[in-house]
Amino acid sequence: MRIEAHQVFNVSIQLCEFFNVDLSDRGYYQVRLRPRKTVEIASVDISHDSEGDRDSGPRASNNILLAHVYQGAAVSKTIEVTYQHEKFDLDDWFHISVQFNSTLNLCETRKLEIEVELLYMDRYHPPQYEAFIKLTKRIVEIPLDPTRLVAAARSLYFESSYLSAITMCVYSSLVMVATRQRRANAAESSSSAKSTKLRRVYNSSAHALLFATRSIQQFIVRNSRLVNASVSVAILDVQNEMKASLVRFDSSDQPTSCVEADVAEWSTKITLIYQQMLILFKKSTELSQQLLLVFDKQRRAVFREAFWITERPIDKCSIKTPVAVLEHYKSIIKVDYLKKLPRCTIFCEETDCPGEFCPIIFEDVFSRSPDSMLQMNPNHEELKMPSSASMPVVKTHDKHKSFREKIRKETRKLIHPRRKSLDCSQSLSRKVDGGASSRNRTKTLMETTSPDGCGLLMKSTNIPSCSENKPSTYTEESALESPSCHSEPIASPSSSSEYGRCSAAGEPPESGTRLPLVSKESVTSSEVWMISPIYTYLNVLKVANALRASVSADDVLSFTAGPGGPSQVGTLSEADQKLTEEHPKDIMAAFELLREREAAKRMLREQAGYEGHLYSFMAHSLGGVIVRCAVGLAPEVEMQWMVDRCYTLMTINSPHLGLAYVPKHIHWGVQFVKWWKKSRSMEQLSFRDSVDFTSSFVYKTSLNSACGKFKHILLVGTPHDQLVPYMSSLLVPSKVSSDDHSQFGEAYREMMSACLNSIRNSEKSETLVRYTTFHQLGSSNAQKLTGRAAHVVALEDSIFIEKLFNISAVKYFV
Repeated sequence: MRIEAHQVFNVSIQLCEFFNVDLSDRGYYQVRLRPRKTVEIASVDISHDSEGDRDSGPRASNNILLAHVYQGAAVSKTIEVTYQHEKFDLDDWFHISVQFNSTLNLCETRKLEIEVELLYMDRYHPPQYEAFIKLTKRIVEIPLDPTRLVAAARSLYFESSYLSAITMCVYSSLVMVATRQRRANAAESSSSAKSTKLRRVYNSSAHALLFATRSIQQFIVRNSRLVNASVSVAILDVQNEMKASLVRFDSSDQPTSCVEADVAEWSTKITLIYQQMLILFKKSTELSQQLLLVFDKQRRAVFREAFWITERPIDKCSIKTPVAVLEHYKSIIKVDYLKKLPRCTIFCEETDCPGEFCPIIFEDVFSRSPDSMLQMNPNHEELKMPSSASMPVVKTHDKHKSFREKIRKETRKLIHPRRKSLDCSQSLSRKVDGGASSRNRTKTLMETTSPDGCGLLMKSTNIPSCSENKPSTYTEESALESPSCHSEPIASPSSSSEYGRCSAAGEPPESGTRLPLVSKESVTSSEVWMISPIYTYLNVLKVANALRASVSADDVLSFTAGPGGPSQVGTLSEADQKLTEEHPKDIMAAFELLREREAAKRMLREQAGYEGHLYSFMAHSLGGVIVRCAVGLAPEVEMQWMVDRCYTLMTINSPHLGLAYVPKHIHWGVQFVKWWKKSRSMEQLSFRDSVDFTSSFVYKTSLNSACGKFKHILLVGTPHDQLVPYMSSLLVPSKVSSDDHSQFGEAYREMMSACLNSIRNSEKSETLVRYTTFHQLGSSNAQKLTGRAAHVVALEDSIFIEKLFNISAVKYFV
């Protein structure tokens, strides 16, 4: 006879809260968990812990149907969504038992994939389980380590069309090694072969079960302070237990019975202690909050990877970058840096950042006082200038000498020891103990919210390609030291907040001290316009929702329609398609709409007590040229008040200097589109609208000093964009334009100098930021050939948007 051993894991999932960010349909909603069964899994059993339902009564006021297991899926409580930004406490517990196929190596790590589905039903019929319709789903990957307990939590966002979030806590552990006797075949009939395999099964079973038991015991001891109970646990001595068990196995006359008896005893012990652990921490909200904070820190640490920042004085913005960005990029690709990036404990490929698809960002900051921003923190203490967490610091005085050898050497040295995935359960006590004493941690929402409880409120409309942002007062903190960048991130969520996609860990506030997030006493506001003439409303909504989710904390950032409905909010969004053909005429019409709307909003602001109103613009492609043209024409139409309120301009792959110095196939493509579509905008961007270059639209626009009328100018561009050259989108001098001594080359350099001088000589402009980005293009070859793939990837990649705004860009808008 031979023995087969099967790993049996128990995965306990708590659905904590459901948060409606922007669900368009009002009605009944459910969240369902559906485990995926692979070829490695022998059986999956799911059950619902109904003890919580009995404690809360037969039916809560906001729950229509109780949690249940329906057709092999775990179904949460049914909730009725009526308003935006509603939060529902679910507290549903489900237990998934997973048994894998037999194996000799019982210490092999496994994984379990679970489909998290969002279902909807209208409220005009009685709710029934079979009447719900699946709207969208996410797939999460839970690690199953036989030698340790995995305890983690996360917030999971659904896609932008059904923007909502669910927070969950997960505990997974090996709870049993199921043994089964089988008749030995001819190859296993000899006693030596049988003894060798039996010993291997016994050793791996003892190693997995004993180490997993100790891991649970250590977790209980480390976090017992979070529960109001006296806990006494004797930590298992694994080494002595292993030695004693091997001696017992070697001296046994019936090794098969010894294996079955010992494995059954260990399995019973670990199952009992695992159940006791769940009972002990089941009602502990403090543990859930700490696990969420650990997840936030993990996620932010991943986003800090492949993000480098350099800072220089603003008068250096017209000088070429001393460190070649392309050299950095090539070195990163050669050492397989991206593939070695760690993952979050509970991983979701759609919302998290897979290493091989991680966007790479180089940020060049040109500011009025770069030294003070880099060297001093709020306590007037000197700080180092950090760079990406796993890569060496990028210094402004670095030269190319031995650069490749240096970056490869440092990369291998710093990356290799960090490849192991972070484990919340093993590092939680260190987070809890060190949270209060960490002077360089990111401030939580409770610390950065103003005393009157003001948060950040953003508005968007249903008009295509336009969204608006309306934050109330916000105290901007100074830069804090972090493992990867010196720019301060947005305020992190408080311990009771699980909806910010990415936020640093911080101390939980005391109970009962939570402040309101949006106050009626808000005295300032800011409005962000998102303009992309080549994109539809759904595309811009995806960007807006990704931005909102990336910087939100307990609904700190939210998008809603205007108080009078979308019809009252027009301005640039109604005219952006026309602006691409006849710029001045329709910009005037847009200004008339803006003036009328501003008059109505001014009255509302006076009634609400607003003292100021700022305008920020976020534009893609031709939208950046439209914004600069509009701002430049504003004084001519008696709208100087709008220019005085311009705050931040962000452009993404915008042809500020036209479509010059593009590859030949792109040049002929532009000429074909201009001829076929009779496109006036293509004619202007290719400098074919005038015989004299100095009379062209792009040249005149570069002289209107529009960039210098903003406090912050953020330029996003990628060298992979063939349609809009990076020297045009980033306003960076290039060798190609410098070597062109023709009349057009002189005009091009004059445009470049005019744009940069308007920023450098402006009393209002404080910061110019260039984001040089690299993306992993997954589009078709046709889109790569035409240049569209790299041109629009910044809007389609929600991970890039979340990374950009969480780590750096958001501070320029608030």
